[in-house]
Amino acid sequence: MKKINCLFLLVLACCYSLKAQNSTLVVDNQTPGWLSSKINYGDQLTVQNLTVTGYINGTDIKFIRELNTNRSLHGVIDLANANIVSGGEAYYYENSYASTGAKYTQDNMITSHMFSYLDSIQKLILPHSLDSVYLFDQRIFVGTPIDTLIVNGRMKYFSGFATHDNYGIHIKYLKLPDTVCELILEYFFYDNKTRALVLPLNLEEIYIGAYSKSEHVIYSNIKDPTHITIRSSSGVGFNNGRIYVPKGTKDLYKKSIFRSLTIIEMIEPDSIDIKESNIILYKGDTYVLNADVYPKDVLNKTINWISRDTNIVGINANGEILAKSYGSTYIVVKTHDNMKADSCFIETYDHTTAVSISNSSLQLKIGDKEQLTAQTLPLGTSDGQITWSSSDEDVATVDEDGNVKGIAKGACTIVATSVDGGYTKECVVTVVQPVQGLQLEKHEINLKVGESEELRVQITPNDANNKNIQWTSEDEVIATVNEEGVVTGVKAGKGRIYATSEENSEISDYCTVTITQSVTGISLDKQTVELTSIGETVQLQATVLPEDASNTNIRWSSSNEAVCRVANNGLVFALSDGIAVIVATTEDGGYLAICQVTVNTASGIESITEHPISIRILDGMVYVQNKPKDKEMSIY
Repeated sequence: MKKINCLFLLVLACCYSLKAQNSTLVVDNQTPGWLSSKINYGDQLTVQNLTVTGYINGTDIKFIRELNTNRSLHGVIDLANANIVSGGEAYYYENSYASTGAKYTQDNMITSHMFSYLDSIQKLILPHSLDSVYLFDQRIFVGTPIDTLIVNGRMKYFSGFATHDNYGIHIKYLKLPDTVCELILEYFFYDNKTRALVLPLNLEEIYIGAYSKSEHVIYSNIKDPTHITIRSSSGVGFNNGRIYVPKGTKDLYKKSIFRSLTIIEMIEPDSIDIKESNIILYKGDTYVLNADVYPKDVLNKTINWISRDTNIVGINANGEILAKSYGSTYIVVKTHDNMKADSCFIETYDHTTAVSISNSSLQLKIGDKEQLTAQTLPLGTSDGQITWSSSDEDVATVDEDGNVKGIAKGACTIVATSVDGGYTKECVVTVVQPVQGLQLEKHEINLKVGESEELRVQITPNDANNKNIQWTSEDEVIATVNEEGVVTGVKAGKGRIYATSEENSEISDYCTVTITQSVTGISLDKQTVELTSIGETVQLQATVLPEDASNTNIRWSSSNEAVCRVANNGLVFALSDGIAVIVATTEDGGYLAICQVTVNTASGIESITEHPISIRILDGMVYVQNKPKDKEMSIY
């Protein structure tokens, strides 16, 4: 049972390793010898096209050879942006039974047997960093069927197609760097197979070891070939072939070493067009660009891809981009003659790892709007692309710019989601019903100093969330109001009490409050007066307390109007001899003050003071008894 379980786990592991197989890979190998560790096992089994950038040594070349001979790497091997360095394992042994004849890499060189005796390759692209293709060992590409070989580098001389033992060179199409001025192609055109050759622009001399048994196909962008010389071990030059030349140069080619070939003027490209104009990529992503050369019947549709900043993006000869780091640059494509070009703008970002949002919670009134902002992390190098959504659009909506609008009372969640990676951040939105109006039940009240009354307010609509009221007094010297709306009179006067919505200061109402000061007492300037003649007057002055009493009206009365009378202003008139009590009564509160008035005009007559009156004040009433035997009488 244990063995079965182990087998099952092994099968699962294999399935996992194979589930994401790729036929095309772009690998940036910055540490020589580590290329195999950059490609998972499943991809090693299926990769057909491989682009390598960075640095490779003998160990890496050996690994590439094994992917070709033991796996599926028979498509494109693109080493254009790779640097070959010395070190690592031997990539090839001339004697497979011994370590003798071991082949090791050298800096910026293609050396013996590096690409010999391999299985078929559709296209092999050599590094731009090459100083030379090793001239002294001629077994570099022998025995390997290569449809297209593109040689890059800075070398002035090129050889490598001669063989000591006449092993065949199986290259159908050969393009050399324009720096080559001397070209040795021994046996390249020897067999009966048709081969194509693109001549380097700086070519001065070409050597052919044996004349061709088949038809030559040569492409040349050289405007004047008359200076080019030819050497041949067979003593003959080119024959039985055709050469495609720049427009208008046919007569010059008839005077050159190519005169025995059929000379065909090429239609030059009028334009080149990349289908995409702007592309967004993330670090580690790949993307294949396509370009069309016009007119359609252009013979040489060879194009060259260039990255303006290879630290940001790399591109191989097939137009496959590798995003390396954050930034932006242009990818340029040129026609074979570099006369026509087009470009595509590339933006490269780090993959998003998280999202941040400006608010974790938000409160809105119905109909109000507020903008949320969100950012992708890492900040500055991720793409910042966010989509917005609402968990309940009946409560609140959000547009593509993060503008949130309150729709109905309630709560919902606004979610910011990164386009790259689908990371999210939420904001809880509470939508409240705003106050639309308020009205006081009373708009006028009257209070005495020290009295209080609570004002009540009606808020609309009834379901408003914030019904809090801010109470203020126009003049707290006259009246105060507390947070419950209770108004208290402080001093006589008139003022306003305001009720204002806490939520919206523009919504308010007021009540006019009149405060009155109650009378607390009264006093007269005289308590006793004696008049000696009929008609004589005396002015009594009454003082109502307190001084700021609101109602200072006084009622005046006499206990005996036969003796004296009193006017409404407190002026007393003597009418006959006798004694009377003048009473001043406040209209507010009924407070009393009295003055005893004696009228004595008759000399020699018995003094009226011998029979004094009795005055008693009780419960706001004045009781007077003129003579001891008289009945007590209430006068007020």
